Amino acid sequence: MQDHRSREVFVSSGSFATTSLWEMIDTAVVNGLPAIELSASLEPDPHFLDTLQQSRKHRLRYLVHNYFPASEDPFVLNLASSQSDIRNRSLAHCRLAIELSRALGAEFYSVHAGFAFDPAPGELGRRMHPAAVQDREEAYRIFLQSVHELTAHAAKNAVRLAIENNVLTCENAPQGKNSLLLMVEAEELLRLSEDVRSPYLGFLIDVGHLAVSARTLGFDPVQFLEMVGGKTLAFHLSVNDGRTDQNLPFDSTAWFIPLLKGFAHATMILECRPAPIGEIQSSRRAVAAALKGCQRQSKN
Repeated sequence: MQDHRSREVFVSSGSFATTSLWEMIDTAVVNGLPAIELSASLEPDPHFLDTLQQSRKHRLRYLVHNYFPASEDPFVLNLASSQSDIRNRSLAHCRLAIELSRALGAEFYSVHAGFAFDPAPGELGRRMHPAAVQDREEAYRIFLQSVHELTAHAAKNAVRLAIENNVLTCENAPQGKNSLLLMVEAEELLRLSEDVRSPYLGFLIDVGHLAVSARTLGFDPVQFLEMVGGKTLAFHLSVNDGRTDQNLPFDSTAWFIPLLKGFAHATMILECRPAPIGEIQSSRRAVAAALKGCQRQSKN
């Protein structure tokens, strides 16, 4: 099925030098950035719905990612948690985000894959010190049930659910083995897709996460993309040193740029740390150039 909407590159709210929703929208409008992914970088705002509705006059397009809308009481969203209170809170947040995605006209809601333990908020992106680790198969079983529930809710709201690959650093993989994080390797994502079997489920592939995980576990990131490409709804784009997820802006020399033309069906999202607008625009131009001439198609 052809999709005739523009090939606009989305920019994550985390790329802006503000945590205020209003200020981010103003910066986006002034600088001609019409497509925004709303993420955890934004501070809690009890009036966020009013703000988003008022911004419609600017014809901005939105996606909703992971922790948005932000909670006054920070928590780690873990759809694989063995603790019912954490899992239930995670599911409730995701259901709300799916409904918000529908209200904003977004194609999908994206969320991080689960963990085989329950990290503290301050551990994310750093070395993890789990007090207790679940059996990975049990964690997968819980995660699968969560994805089943959320995919059904997404279907009712006519949006899709996109699961994002986790990032595994060497410090969190003793002896090069992954006991903590789900959905790091392509085989795991494909297993999930096979077990759920829903057209409303897909993947968001973070190429920064991919680069780090591939180095940690010694697999080929290009082969990973080839394996999951048909199920991929979107990409988070940034570069790093291969050791940590630095979320750096990039140019046309980034390793993934030549590969993007093979994913004309996917939504491209620039997910960099706060950067000058000129660097954001430069990265957007590199992606746009890579996609030039590609006709976007949606995959059922």
